[in-house]
Amino acid sequence: MPEKSFIYNLPQIASWQLDVKCSNVELPALQRGFVWRTSQIESLWDSILRGFPIGSFLLAKGDNISYFLLDGQQRATSIALGYYNPWEISGSSDSKFWSLKHIPIIWLDINPEAKKDDHKFVPRVVTKSHPWGYQRVNHNEKLSVADRRTALKIFKENPANDTGGYIDISPLNVFPYDANIPVPLTFLIKAIAENELDWKESLIDLCSKYLPVNHIKTKYNDGEYIESLKAIMHNHDDALQRIFLAIKALKDISIPGLVVDSAALKTEDEGNNEDPTLFVRLNSMGTRIAGEELIYSIYKASFPNAKRLVENIGESFIAPSQVISLVSRLAISDLNNNAYPYPISVNDFRKRLNDKNFRDKLNEYIGDNSQSKASTIFSKAFDILLTKQDYYLPPVLVKSLVRQSPELFLMLLRWITSNNKNYSNTEQRKIIGTMTALNWFGRDNKKYV
Repeated sequence: MPEKSFIYNLPQIASWQLDVKCSNVELPALQRGFVWRTSQIESLWDSILRGFPIGSFLLAKGDNISYFLLDGQQRATSIALGYYNPWEISGSSDSKFWSLKHIPIIWLDINPEAKKDDHKFVPRVVTKSHPWGYQRVNHNEKLSVADRRTALKIFKENPANDTGGYIDISPLNVFPYDANIPVPLTFLIKAIAENELDWKESLIDLCSKYLPVNHIKTKYNDGEYIESLKAIMHNHDDALQRIFLAIKALKDISIPGLVVDSAALKTEDEGNNEDPTLFVRLNSMGTRIAGEELIYSIYKASFPNAKRLVENIGESFIAPSQVISLVSRLAISDLNNNAYPYPISVNDFRKRLNDKNFRDKLNEYIGDNSQSKASTIFSKAFDILLTKQDYYLPPVLVKSLVRQSPELFLMLLRWITSNNKNYSNTEQRKIIGTMTALNWFGRDNKKYV
């Protein structure tokens, strides 16, 4: 049974990532990337605007008054995207969207010419890889080559996008091409929330202030964006009224957040090889997560206060889920006389957590705020690979090596734990040469390790 529950409105859910200083719910930092497709984001927002239920969030008690989000990260991020205003808060240090390399932007077509049977509203999502969105009627399909070529031509016509050669498509200067009168969803929310009686003029002012209005020429609307917007605003048709009422009702939407008891997060049924834990059962729904990420979720449930420590160990090179996987294997190696630790499965990790020796060894590596054995080992490994000598590896290659060949990085970590000394330039050069050669040309790195 949940120990308690909360009721959240949409702005509160958005604040989990947009205003972390005011939020007591923490989402996994770099634990798991945002994996939803644009069609899923669009469908979620169509459901929200129609007042459909979108399920609850599952939380676990952290330290002090904080909670960890266990289930619902993709929905929470999609909700935050609707409130995200890149024209005002892009790059804010208070935002957790730094974990997304390229942030999607949600628009709403307020006068759609092409309809889709299963959507009442027309949310449109633009991304870095698809800066003009997908097709309206079939939103899983890319725009046609002709449409993309025309959209790029319009983009180049904007003097603000003239960089003297290299084209850097900024999300601030693009729009969903397969739309009629698109406006950023966050502008609609802001205009109606702050100036309900005169929201149309507020919306027009926001679009005039921030958008490249002279260069928004969509598939259905060839220029004169603001004039077209004004015409729609003063039309008073039923479709626009439905949009107004749907956006106005957003503030009244309540979504439950269930806090599970710590006992429900721990392992059960150890006599078989099934996965009865809450995380595995949750993983049977939605977009499945990988084994390392599942292991990290189980670890956080058992050691919630160690979450920040784990995130710091990998610095900017390794995701926390991979840190836990590597540290767990180092602990297993220690307990087995330095034998090679094979990759650990979710079942194996669950069972080992019941072993006091393993738990103690894991805690020994993770440490506390003042001292962390794993942090020291990982830091030495990065120093070796990033040495300032003329044979150093650029940071991007270090990230690639660790991600593609964790076995090789584990070998380096194991060697450092067994050789507590300073390393000569010759040794560093040999280490880098061996690891890069195996990473690039080795066929069976587990065998070599």
